[in-house]
Amino acid sequence: MLSAAQAEGYGQGDGSGSILEEYLDTLVVMPVEVMRYITLMRELDEKSERDLVRIKEAQNAFLEKASEEVKGAASKKDRQKKLLKLKGNEDYLALEKTRASLQQKIAEKRSISDQLFDMSEQNLKRIKGDFEQLGKLLHTTGDMPDLGFSKNREVAAWIAKDEVWIHAKVYSFNPQKPDTVVVVDADASVDTSERFTLPVTKVVTLPKNENLSAAKARLSQSGLLVHAIYPGTTSFYSGILVGIPYRDGVSTGVGSRGGAGASSTVFAKVQFQDDVDEATGLTPKRPILAKYVFQAPSQK
Repeated sequence: MLSAAQAEGYGQGDGSGSILEEYLDTLVVMPVEVMRYITLMRELDEKSERDLVRIKEAQNAFLEKASEEVKGAASKKDRQKKLLKLKGNEDYLALEKTRASLQQKIAEKRSISDQLFDMSEQNLKRIKGDFEQLGKLLHTTGDMPDLGFSKNREVAAWIAKDEVWIHAKVYSFNPQKPDTVVVVDADASVDTSERFTLPVTKVVTLPKNENLSAAKARLSQSGLLVHAIYPGTTSFYSGILVGIPYRDGVSTGVGSRGGAGASSTVFAKVQFQDDVDEATGLTPKRPILAKYVFQAPSQK
């Protein structure tokens, strides 16, 4: 629960944010995260249905072939021998592979469901405890929530026409029209850069002054499908979280965005898709600034 002392400390770090900004960073993420989890489960359902169709077709074809093979069997032993031989052919192996894929999707959906339940329960408990104190603060200070989209806030934005997540910053947000937010490229001049008006569901606020424990809570387990800035670029690419956040206290000089280089900074290790090292044939585990790593939402 948020104590009075903690509440009074919100927004007093560098004086640039509202009293509620730090709290809103976590509070308003919840409905967006819920939507992501539900979308992921829907996508898994669709993929599972396709797997079921393929399994049914493959099973019918395999059974027909098996029936033909054992028709001429002279004995029960001979029949069993022919069936065992069939288990080694490509059709049977492909069927088993599809079954394994389906089981993996079922397990993944169960895991996402558990994460959704735990996240919702924790956030609802916190909201219930904080509501009264924050209500008093609003009336006292007159601050209005900006849903975390304060001007120049760093975000990841999905640009549908290019099918890419870019590193951007908030240009403007109107609380009276909370369904959309205007962003610009993070590195471009605000006056000359192209502005993108996007649904808030396609814009992910990046952590601000996130400490190690908060990063670990957000990126809690290896194996998560994530998006992360690839070193030396300004775009987020798909990958797998292979190392939960950790603090690197060794200065290695000035590094490119997302990659190692800053001293005493929180990192997470990511294996990017299609990032195989030609020399070794292995996919490197790249250290990425944790603030530039987030769980992958739907791109639809």
